[in-house]
Amino acid sequence: MKRLTLSFFFVLFSVGCISAQDMSKPPAPVHNEVFDAMIGTWTGESEMMGMKMAETLNFSWDLNHQYVIMTLSGVGTDDPSMTYTGMAIMGVNPAGGSKTWWFDDWGMDRTMQGTGTFSGMTYRMFGENDAYTDDRTISWNENGQMVMTWKGDVHVPGFEMSMNGVTVYTKR
Repeated sequence: MKRLTLSFFFVLFSVGCISAQDMSKPPAPVHNEVFDAMIGTWTGESEMMGMKMAETLNFSWDLNHQYVIMTLSGVGTDDPSMTYTGMAIMGVNPAGGSKTWWFDDWGMDRTMQGTGTFSGMTYRMFGENDAYTDDRTISWNENGQMVMTWKGDVHVPGFEMSMNGVTVYTKR
């Protein structure tokens, strides 16, 4: 009986270890045609709070090809002392849903979290925090340029503003 009990626990322990080993392996790299099309460096001119900005976006896969990391740097075209930098982390799950996180110069209070959806070669993201709501769509035009259409609202004490725009980026 003692031998049978020990054998039973050995089998349970072995199955548990094998299962734990399988669970400890990272998932297979993500493949997403929209994210793949973003990869690389893009430049364009946008308008931020009424000021024209020359922007550079850099997209790359990271962390076992699970997330796309986007860095943005912007410089005022009429006033180069005006600069802006930000970073997005975008992921997609096996069901095709997306989560996004946005960080920028404005610090932790303006960090934004959101979700996204894919439809063909179009990616739509929704994000918000205590001060902003953001709705962005990324697609490509017939010239292979990446087009970002956006709209959002700012709600901070003493200041309210709605914004929208379209920025066309060319791959370098």
